[in-house]
Amino acid sequence: MKSSIELQATKGVVSTHNNPINQIKGIGMSEQNFATSSDTSPLVELTHWGVITASGVDAANFLHNQLSNDIVSLGEAQVHLAAFCNVKGRMQASMVAMRLNTHDIALVLHKDLLEKTLKRLSMFVMRAKCTLVDASDAYKVLGCVRSSNHLPAWQRHTMQVNGVSSSLFTWPASHKDQACVVLYPQHGASHAQAEGGTIAADAPALAAWHHAYVASGVTLVSEATFEAFVPQMLNYESVGGVNFKKGCYPGQEVVARSQFRGAIKRRAMLGELNAGETGGVPGAGDEVFANTAEAPDVFEACGVVASVATRDATTVLCFSGQSAAVQAATELRLACSEGSQGYAMQLIDVPYALLTDI
Repeated sequence: MKSSIELQATKGVVSTHNNPINQIKGIGMSEQNFATSSDTSPLVELTHWGVITASGVDAANFLHNQLSNDIVSLGEAQVHLAAFCNVKGRMQASMVAMRLNTHDIALVLHKDLLEKTLKRLSMFVMRAKCTLVDASDAYKVLGCVRSSNHLPAWQRHTMQVNGVSSSLFTWPASHKDQACVVLYPQHGASHAQAEGGTIAADAPALAAWHHAYVASGVTLVSEATFEAFVPQMLNYESVGGVNFKKGCYPGQEVVARSQFRGAIKRRAMLGELNAGETGGVPGAGDEVFANTAEAPDVFEACGVVASVATRDATTVLCFSGQSAAVQAATELRLACSEGSQGYAMQLIDVPYALLTDI
């Protein structure tokens, strides 16, 4: 069956022209689980994400001992969200792990943390038969958005892009849309160039992907939030990012103690504000402030922005906030500076439930 996903040289994006049932196939799933082309946006390049590959007979075991999730049991039909922590349980990076084959695993993470993460992981390889490399030149990371017929999170599917077999995985859905991520092997680039174009970031489609990603309430750590959170501060234990039965990894004792002693005081939350009111672009690492009913004019820091996206003049924020302070607040504001009241923000529900029984 010939793929109908082709490169559009005029727009610089990959788009679907016919029914994606002809192009996307789930591993172990019926093709009928996929929607028609009207449900899926064009593919766009996610230039802010990169790829590390771990190769060798010990690759899975090595990563299993370094990350917060179970990598040994990782199969071909799913991907695993995972955190890479320091000894205090603070996340130095987070990523999505995908098994490429028996002895090769890809880690998709923020590109601004890739070099630092690769260097630190490499320090622990020692005698393990595992080779870690920056594979960002071997793969393009692409994204698309499903507007309906959302699929379960962290599933992996195969997809033909320009005739090249690629891997698509599903992100947790927001209240409206679902972001998907595609690993597109770069050996397909010569085919793309032959058709006279390259895959590039189309602004509206890229904005839609970022909005769906942030509005999911599940976000990766970036340079701006390096060592700012333990996994539970971004709800990782509730969205499949922590396995409490897998054994030791750096920071595991702190993460487990926080979970089972009820010491989790910060949680990932979602906020929304009118983009036109900010006078600028908010970013990861910015602070969120809250007041109280007793002191409505006094705002104190209560959270840190983890990721942000703007679409159609509306900005959505995923931030880690102090649960007690946010619940007691009558108003939340973004980035209050001395003598400034900042910008009013509305709290919105995350699109998933926090797990109470791990």
